[in-house]
Amino acid sequence: MTKTEFLDQLNHKLRAMPDNERQDALEYYDGYLNDAEDEEAAIAQLGLPGEVAVSILINHAAKEPAAGEASQSARKAGVKGLRTAWMVALVIFALPVGLPLVMVLAALAFSLTLSIVITVGVSVLGFLLGGVASIVFFLMVLLQDAGTALLFLGQGLASLGFGILLIKLMAVLMKGFPMIARFVEKKIGDKIARRNRHGR
Repeated sequence: MTKTEFLDQLNHKLRAMPDNERQDALEYYDGYLNDAEDEEAAIAQLGLPGEVAVSILINHAAKEPAAGEASQSARKAGVKGLRTAWMVALVIFALPVGLPLVMVLAALAFSLTLSIVITVGVSVLGFLLGGVASIVFFLMVLLQDAGTALLFLGQGLASLGFGILLIKLMAVLMKGFPMIARFVEKKIGDKIARRNRHGR
């Protein structure tokens, strides 16, 4: 069998392949046979054109799924890129509405926190001043009426106790507030991450 006959038969057997890949295979075997010292021995070593074609087609079929996976991953990347573009567009168009909304929510959170701090602070101050005043009244009434004096003393000590208790409670809350904020932030972040992983 001559080189021309071998390549013609191989070309015929590879007709199912895309033209550019079939042409690459034919050029490879043409070069291989041109470089051989003995053309007939090289053709005999290669085998029949049908056997060579089967080998080429099997290799081509093995590469095909990898190309399919690559195109599928490219498609996924394209969808992800499109999703990102939509998110950017949504942020841009929602900014005129969303920014004032975020500012209002931040102002509400700040004012709520400030009002709680002021309320508790005034309560502490009221308990402490009331306790001191009751103890002063205890000292003033002590010589006149012992029962009323003891009432003022009990009321003063209770007020001072509540004031000190509120101070301790505020200290614990102020220390615990960052932990609570981190806990809430983590829970919200986990929920968002789960939603993103599931593609919702």
